[in-house]
Amino acid sequence: MIHNLHLFFRTSVLFVSISFIVLMVISLAWLVFYYIQRFRYIHAKDQLSRRLCNAAKKALSKIPTKHIKMDDKEIVGDGDCCAVCIEPYRPSEVVRILPCRHEFHKSCVDPWLLEHRTCPMCKMDILKHYGFLVST
Repeated sequence: MIHNLHLFFRTSVLFVSISFIVLMVISLAWLVFYYIQRFRYIHAKDQLSRRLCNAAKKALSKIPTKHIKMDDKEIVGDGDCCAVCIEPYRPSEVVRILPCRHEFHKSCVDPWLLEHRTCPMCKMDILKHYGFLVST
């Protein structure tokens, strides 16, 4: 009887040990797979972000700017203000005129366009307007 109990105990310990090792191997394989997929996703996302930023820089170079003068429509009358910073336009400031005809301070809208690539007012996509196609 003691021999059978000892054999049963050894078999149980062996079974539990093998089960634990198999569980650890499966867990390790899953973690490796998960982190490889996560790395690939983050890498692809970073590449897309860089391509979009480069395309936005090229589009920005095509969008005209204008120096505000004392007699410009932005100054005369009730005067417009930049929708990004809510500040009125002043003489000698530089504004960027988007294809949708909205105007903003160049220093306000350039960072916005690099990040969002759309007009802050009407959401017109500058990349589509200038024909920059970025594959996803």
